[in-house]
Amino acid sequence: MSLNKIRRLPNDFGLMGSLEILNLSHNMISELPKSVGKLTSLRVLNLSHNNVKKIQDELMLMCSLESLNLANNILPSFPYALCRLPKLSVLVTHTYIRACLHTFNFISNGILALTYSLTYLIVNIHKVSYILYI
Repeated sequence: MSLNKIRRLPNDFGLMGSLEILNLSHNMISELPKSVGKLTSLRVLNLSHNNVKKIQDELMLMCSLESLNLANNILPSFPYALCRLPKLSVLVTHTYIRACLHTFNFISNGILALTYSLTYLIVNIHKVSYILYI
C-alpha cells in the first residue's frame, strides 16, 4: 500500500487480524485509527515517509510487532507506547529519542542500555545515521 497518497485509514482497519506485514510508506498518513491495536498478528509495520504526528496508545496492543519504521515523519516526541511492545527488535526513526525510562537507560557516555527486546535502533539525526546493535 506504499506510494498511494493515502491520507487516512478506515476506522475498521484493525479487522484484518491475520495481517503480518504492512507497508504504508510514502503516503500522507497523519494518524492511525485506534483499531490498529487489533492487528495483533502484525510483525512488520513501515510508516516511513508519511505525516504521522501521533502514535496511538493502542499500538501497544500489537503484541507481535517486531519491526517498526517511523523514519521521516513529524512526531513531536518519542511515542511512549513503543515502550510496551514486548517483541519489538528493530526500530527505525529520526524523531526525538526522549525514551521512556522503563525501556531505555541513558548512560553518561551516550550509549544506550536496553532492557527489553530491542536489538537494532536506527536513528537518523541531521543527515547522520546511527545504527546501534545491542
